[in-house]
Amino acid sequence: MSNKISFLFKRLNQFAAGKMYSTFQRYPFQLHKSVSEGIKQLKPVLALESTIITHGMPYPDNLETALQVEEIARQHDVIPATIGVINGKVHVGMYEEQLIALATCCNAKKLSKRDLPVACVYGYTGGTTVSATMFIANSCGIKVFATGGIGGVHRMGEHTLDISADLKELGQNPITLVCAGVKSILDIKRTLEYLETEGVTVATIGNDAKNFPAFFTRSSKVPSPANVESVNQAVTLMQHHKDLNIASGVLFAVPIPNKFAAQGIEIENAIEKAVCEASDMNIEGNKVTPYILRRVNELTKGQSLKANISLIKNNVKIGAQIAKKYMQYQIPGNSISGSCQTIAMLNNERKCGKPPVVIGGSNIDIVSKCSSAIQREGPSNRSTIVQSLGGVARNIAEALSRLNIRPYFISAVGSDHDGSRIIKDSQLTNTDGFVKVNSQRTGVYIAMFNHKGELDVAAEDTEIHKNIDVSLVKENLHSLKESPLVCVDANIPLETMQYICEVCSRSNIPILYEPTGELKAADGYMAKGQCKQAISYMTPNVAELSAIYEASSGFQTPYMKGDCFDGLDKSDLMEMDCVTEMCDHLLQFTPNILVTLGAQGVLHASAVESERSTFIHYPLRPRPSWNWLEEPVANTSGCGDSFTAGFIYGLLENPDDVDRAIRIGITISQRTLRSSDTISRNICKLDTFVSHEDWRGTEIKRITKCV
Repeated sequence: MSNKISFLFKRLNQFAAGKMYSTFQRYPFQLHKSVSEGIKQLKPVLALESTIITHGMPYPDNLETALQVEEIARQHDVIPATIGVINGKVHVGMYEEQLIALATCCNAKKLSKRDLPVACVYGYTGGTTVSATMFIANSCGIKVFATGGIGGVHRMGEHTLDISADLKELGQNPITLVCAGVKSILDIKRTLEYLETEGVTVATIGNDAKNFPAFFTRSSKVPSPANVESVNQAVTLMQHHKDLNIASGVLFAVPIPNKFAAQGIEIENAIEKAVCEASDMNIEGNKVTPYILRRVNELTKGQSLKANISLIKNNVKIGAQIAKKYMQYQIPGNSISGSCQTIAMLNNERKCGKPPVVIGGSNIDIVSKCSSAIQREGPSNRSTIVQSLGGVARNIAEALSRLNIRPYFISAVGSDHDGSRIIKDSQLTNTDGFVKVNSQRTGVYIAMFNHKGELDVAAEDTEIHKNIDVSLVKENLHSLKESPLVCVDANIPLETMQYICEVCSRSNIPILYEPTGELKAADGYMAKGQCKQAISYMTPNVAELSAIYEASSGFQTPYMKGDCFDGLDKSDLMEMDCVTEMCDHLLQFTPNILVTLGAQGVLHASAVESERSTFIHYPLRPRPSWNWLEEPVANTSGCGDSFTAGFIYGLLENPDDVDRAIRIGITISQRTLRSSDTISRNICKLDTFVSHEDWRGTEIKRITKCV
């Protein structure tokens, strides 16, 4: 028993973390293959609850309805994700045999959010309520959930405080819930007031739907807080809700179909009778609703069950339409009329469906991670050696493709097996800009990391990158001139860099420069020639920044004299002592400098809105409570490239919101930091949904000069 108590507390702590679970974390959630792949590929997924199966209807109506609503979702090209618990495992999406197990289980539990860890410990099978389903769906990254109706404030709730957990959970999860309103056995007016307190956006869907529906009847005679006339308007509302970073949910109430509305009076009378009976029989808690639904079905001779099934199917149809339409507009280049972010994107004509261009190196990476401290001068070090695709530009292009952006990639590889592998594995990028060189081998990069995951030494054979020349860029000039942004790494020849700067300056196209190591950083940056302000963004680490500063200024890297920062612990800054002084000089040429600081996060130096330089530090702690952030560091080789890709993604969504772009970049880099791959395979667009609380930046006030 003591072991079970210990295990219970462990599960309680895990579930208490709420949103910490990764979208694709297999524990504690068991994702159906179609659901997992759908989330990764940004396909629409619709969550469905299971207490309707276990407690809402008799068998076989419950099973038939469960199968039918899943089919309705599929007919709308939406993946159904019925959520429930079977033998202590939380399933998100179910096979037919699992639905049968729920529908036929004679002792199934009714599981609210609070019951989930207990169900896991004792191996229960049960249906998840609206509150539990909402929590699980949001934890998995599912944005839309359809059900019959929700719980609410019970009659006399102001005295008994009997309020459904559905309302509280809707106030804590940014998910869209589609339902038929609140059952008339509840206090609908107070329910809407409570939802207002929780910050939940409530709207009724329909041309004539001015009042909030009451489940079996189209109108409760209580005015709805808002009304949307169509699915398109509903999705526009959702997009505004997302743009405003509201942490609570959205509730869309859908009135029951007209052909069943006429039976509303008969059903309402039966409900009132069932409520009185339940009170006389001292039925309380979570047993009340199942009793009333069963009793009302008896009193109406099955008419209430038919109406219940009809409204559930209708809600799933509307929910599927909303999920599909909403997901379509999460892809850059698509738009929703009235969306704040989308309008900002459309105002820039270059954004209209044109991809960014990435120019630079493609390599084969051979990475060795030693299992213990490195022994030098001869002995073989025990290591884990992994071969993968690499190259700074190629890494950035791959990470962008995993974020559902297909960049136009210009690079050079050999006519060998490695070159063919790079092109074949770059199917999600546009490789029309590649050149295959017969006389040379594909670039190779070798890196050795110590047992702490830190880079110790690296070597490369990248002569082939000289073929990324001016003539190659001219062959792809049409893509360059139509691009919203051009990302260039320092692997390309200097004359190519100068030509790109000239073209982008004339066409007013921003350039992001990725320095690609301290030995190349300065030459690439200085190659911009007379186009001194051609580079709008660059993403150096401290060593690369130092090399660029020395080449640009003619001075050596400054060192610290006194405290350079106000309110920032010097011991936490590592090599950041005089980073701002170097940035101060370079900001006259490049208005946005993003210095990656390893474990200390990112420094954003800018001089865009005024002559005064601004410095914002983005530390990595405190960090979001996402479960995957607890995983150990695997390697750092593609971390900076992943940050750059995430930052570019944010700029493409809204070039004016550099703050959000930086925080997206940090999330993407943290994904790769915990992956054995150069670019994490777990990166997906859901990682870009950051809130204002994730990786928050703080302005640094400089109070003395470095010398």
